[in-house]
Amino acid sequence: MSIQHQIISIGDQFVRLVPTERAVEQDQSPFSVDDLISQFVAQHGDEPLREANRWVAETLYPEHSARPTIAVLRLRAGLSQRELADLMEVKQPYVARLESGSANPTYQSMKSLAEALRMSVGEVMEAYDATVEANAHEA
Repeated sequence: MSIQHQIISIGDQFVRLVPTERAVEQDQSPFSVDDLISQFVAQHGDEPLREANRWVAETLYPEHSARPTIAVLRLRAGLSQRELADLMEVKQPYVARLESGSANPTYQSMKSLAEALRMSVGEVMEAYDATVEANAHEA
């Protein structure tokens, strides 16, 4: 079986993706988002991704500038969901549930989130309230 490479553009950077052997063996798509991110970070470091996350927060979510949601706080910090989960010592799906407003967070998880984002628990709780409200309007 021939393994092809794929080249994509992220901003002004070109990234050559190399398919994972496991994906090819299992007849799955040889390129995953995790592969893309890992290869990009290996080639360029993580600062370009952090800058991109901050840009997304400010450009795509201007309506949350005064009262940010959990997702906007994470993006402003330049973190992926996985990175935030690692800092909180939880799994990534829990961060996704926090960002959707569907989690039932404990004080300890709010404290963990605040520490990971270098904010006060009060600021994080305000952001969670904004998250729940924003997602209620979308439903």
